[in-house]
Amino acid sequence: MTRDFERNEITLSQYIYLAKVIERFNKLNVKNREMPMNPSVILTKYEGQATKQAVRRFTSEIGSIN
Repeated sequence: MTRDFERNEITLSQYIYLAKVIERFNKLNVKNREMPMNPSVILTKYEGQATKQAVRRFTSEIGSIN
């Protein structure tokens, strides 16, 4: 985020923000792909129970990109 008080402007950079989020969650070595998963895969409902740690990590990561 940059502020230009003379022009009364605030500029946000998605690239810089996402770079910080990627670094924060230690995802620097993740390979990027055009499509993160095969669109023909049929998903099934997870019947298990997520750990509290997994839920916190997930909500923290997803909350960062909202």
